[in-house]
Amino acid sequence: MAIPYKRSARGEGPLAIPSQFLVDRSGVIRWKYISDTWRRRLPGKNVLAAITDAMPVVGN
Repeated sequence: MAIPYKRSARGEGPLAIPSQFLVDRSGVIRWKYISDTWRRRLPGKNVLAAITDAMPVVGN
């Protein structure tokens, strides 16, 4: 999996890019979000929806 790497506007070093991963107990990545800019983060409601969609509750 390629993780985007960007340098800061002033070229002073790497720029942190907001990323979120949903990993199951087996270590499999079930969902990922990698922003295209340091300014944008995914709202919590979108993350919760991704969890619900990717990992439904089974056999309570």
